[in-house]
Amino acid sequence: MFTREHLIQYLVDNIADRILQNAVCRGKVESYGWFDPLPYADSPGFIVSVTSCWKKTYIIGVGFKEVTGDPYWFRIKDVPWSNWKGGGDRLHRGDNPETYRRMKNDT
Repeated sequence: MFTREHLIQYLVDNIADRILQNAVCRGKVESYGWFDPLPYADSPGFIVSVTSCWKKTYIIGVGFKEVTGDPYWFRIKDVPWSNWKGGGDRLHRGDNPETYRRMKNDT
């Protein structure tokens, strides 16, 4: 089963940008949970926020290739709260589901 820890480890292992990778390793990572669809994609996936120790925030989407199911990551400019779906487990709900539910309802 894919967990929050797997999601973060995927980012650590696959982000080539050293500044962003450093932010994931040493900063604060908040999982926003499951979105359908992700921005710039016609498929669902996860969105995480990464705040570096220098207080710079990056928003990252993690989608899955349609044919192989392999994950891929990309930077996102804004979180599409209207597309937040949440879900039954912690990975899909995200770290603060009540906050995300309010954000979705406010859009």
